Amino acid sequence: MPKGIYIRQFRSKSLDHVLKIAQSNKGKKRTDEQKRSLSLAHKNNKAVFSSIENLKKATIINIGRRKSQQEIEKQREGLRRHWENPETKIKASLRCRGDKGTNWQGGKTAKNKSLRNSIQFRLWREAVFSRDNWACQECGKRGVFLHPHHIKQLSTHPELAFAIDNGITYCAKCHQHLHGNIKLSEVSNG
Repeated sequence: MPKGIYIRQFRSKSLDHVLKIAQSNKGKKRTDEQKRSLSLAHKNNKAVFSSIENLKKATIINIGRRKSQQEIEKQREGLRRHWENPETKIKASLRCRGDKGTNWQGGKTAKNKSLRNSIQFRLWREAVFSRDNWACQECGKRGVFLHPHHIKQLSTHPELAFAIDNGITYCAKCHQHLHGNIKLSEVSNG
């Protein structure tokens, strides 16, 4: 089907006629009565609702359609470029933070936990790992589960929470040994 066929079938005037009317009305001021009259006509016009119908029909038409490998790669590349930008991640995080989030329960999450779940912490963690070449700085192991560790404690130095110089990479065993006899889950994020 040609593009836009659904809109054209509801339109009583030709496209040229509609464009001529639009051109002649350009710059004219309307009275309140005219605005009300146009608003009522617009609400009752089937062409207004045809765009919603078009979306539904387009969705139905594309169900089961397989994308080519080239289309998939193009879409994947666009998404990768979009989300690899740290600013985009931070903006997305801020849009859902606090009472704007869907799981908001009145702010009952502990500050330490909310800090460690933030995008800034994830970016800090990745920067520390990258700086340390993704290897434990105690035993030199690579390819194991790594933990970022705050050199100066987070509880006593909150201003250094995201300072890359205040972070060091340890493997899970070295991090547990550093903190003493506590569970790995208690020290897994820093």
